[in-house]
Amino acid sequence: MIELSPPLAVAGDPVLVVDDELAVRRLSVRALRDAGYETLEAADGLAAPELLERTPVALLLLDATMPRLDGAGVIRAVCANERTATLPIILVTAKADLEDRVRGLEAGADDYLAKPVRLVELVARMRAHLRSQAAWTKSIADA
Repeated sequence: MIELSPPLAVAGDPVLVVDDELAVRRLSVRALRDAGYETLEAADGLAAPELLERTPVALLLLDATMPRLDGAGVIRAVCANERTATLPIILVTAKADLEDRVRGLEAGADDYLAKPVRLVELVARMRAHLRSQAAWTKSIADA
């Protein structure tokens, strides 16, 4: 088993997990909480932008395929909002072919994971993006 280091502090903001499949969402939430992160949940793509308007988050973990508003639609809404435009986004997709990965990245995702997700990889990728975000935030604050 791979042992992960403690989480980095990122202003105490939670990670938002958006997935229409309850079991998948809960599994991701449990892995993130076990790794020391606070989480918020949204059951579909329409709920995510509404929640982001009310609550700051450190990172968005987003399912690509959902009813009502898919992952690419959520990403476009997040990137169009000045407050959330730099929010790190990891897209989770069951369709791991090149076209789907490129579509998600072109929409504005920073990374993607293919289902079934290996939870240790999810946490490691999330930490990598949070480290990068923290470094940029510190650099801007220092300037």
